[in-house]
Amino acid sequence: MNYNLISYGVYLSITIYVTVGVGYKIYKLGKAFLAELFPSKLAFCDRVNRLLLLGYYLVNIGYIAISVADWPYIENGAMALQYLFSKIGLILLALGLLHITNIIVLFLLSKSNKFIQLFSN
Repeated sequence: MNYNLISYGVYLSITIYVTVGVGYKIYKLGKAFLAELFPSKLAFCDRVNRLLLLGYYLVNIGYIAISVADWPYIENGAMALQYLFSKIGLILLALGLLHITNIIVLFLLSKSNKFIQLFSN
């Protein structure tokens, strides 16, 4: 039995779901969040939200490519599960931290008078 092929299939299924499903959900919920932070700049909010989604996709695709490229030979099911959990857990933690950082930065920017004046025209 080739545990690498099974691991690739499970890994790609989960990471594709996280990339597309969770990314789209964050994108949809992000519209309302940005509109609340910048109520007079709805076009700006939409552009920022699309840029954040693009960045999210790029980070995910880049991580997936790097992870698969350095995949070791997997000898048994226990090793496959251990490797899958560590790789998937790492990307989920990194994306969660990036998401929280984005929210904090956007919140702080929304309170900055200089930032608001920059986009007031």
